Amino acid sequence: MPREAGIRLPVEDIDERRPANRVLRQKWWADVVGPVTVPWLIKGVLPSDGVSVVFGAPSCGKSFWSLDVAAHVAFGLPWRGRPVRQGVVIYIAAEAGLGQQNRIWAWKLHHGLEDSAGPFLLIPEAINLLDANADISILESTMRAAATKMEEPIRLVIIDTLNRAFGGGDENSSADMGAVIDNIGRLREASGGHYLIVHHSGKDLSRGTRGHSSLLGAVDTEIEIKDNSGARVARLTKQRDGMTGDTFGFRLESVELARDDDGDAITSCAVVIDDAATTSKPSKIGGQAGVALRLLYDAVNDAGEVPPTCSHIPGHTACVPVSKWRDYCYLGNMTERDTSGTRRKAFSRAITTLQNGGFIGVWDGLVWPVASAGQAGTWQDNA
Repeated sequence: MPREAGIRLPVEDIDERRPANRVLRQKWWADVVGPVTVPWLIKGVLPSDGVSVVFGAPSCGKSFWSLDVAAHVAFGLPWRGRPVRQGVVIYIAAEAGLGQQNRIWAWKLHHGLEDSAGPFLLIPEAINLLDANADISILESTMRAAATKMEEPIRLVIIDTLNRAFGGGDENSSADMGAVIDNIGRLREASGGHYLIVHHSGKDLSRGTRGHSSLLGAVDTEIEIKDNSGARVARLTKQRDGMTGDTFGFRLESVELARDDDGDAITSCAVVIDDAATTSKPSKIGGQAGVALRLLYDAVNDAGEVPPTCSHIPGHTACVPVSKWRDYCYLGNMTERDTSGTRRKAFSRAITTLQNGGFIGVWDGLVWPVASAGQAGTWQDNA
């Protein structure tokens, strides 16, 4: 018997929440005069009223990065020099649970705010956003109580991670993802503020977030986190009402929290700004990854095409399908052992190495070589 899809809120329940005299907002063409200013939670990064997704591979630092953003909002501290709108933050640590406390304590110690009492509420447990009749009501009441207690509006709600808030649903199902998106919308109606969803990337790194593509269509902002041997970068890959492409380099600095009964250090990490990862040239690459990069240049020279304009791919950049590049690698003797399993694993490792090193860009099944400053755009410059 097939599993039932996520439960969306019945139409009659939606109608009960809406006033009987509700009137839709209207604007005639002649009344549209001048631009509308986008209100920002963090200027140019997160809109005040919207939904974002922060995603990346496991252990890339996405939860630490999101916590750093949350703490800056709670205390009204400028984030990387950008203005912040202060208010109540609700952090749902659905994956880390109580372990999130160590990360918070590390942030406090790193910023000298051990005795602080900011408007930050931690909910260290998994929730169910799939079923409208499960945790939505209790979350609404919890957020109302938090705003009342702090006498401040809710500015930011973080759901970390989407998987642990999915109520056992199928991330690849359009029905289940749609139900979760609907229920987040219901929460936003009740609380206001920005909703930041921490999510995993898929097995195919070129396709962005894991699960059904309706998530990307529903969010206003998308931020990808990558880790290149400790040099981490957050990149703004989608912004519905603003510019994309901004990058924010950072590293995780170990912070000693205390000593255990055996005298060993208890540690966690805090985010430290480090823009070297966004400005440094890629190092030389060799081995199988170097061969794969040479073959990518061959593929682009032979069959590259410039795709339609897209915020994820630099303008006027020739690309080839990843499958085309893979064919070149298989035919180009990238590995000594000519077996399908060996070739497949070597190609997968090469993609990861080259992408993390900044040698290639990958998006939606397309790949292109990234030439650093001063390069002529030929494979020999990177070999």
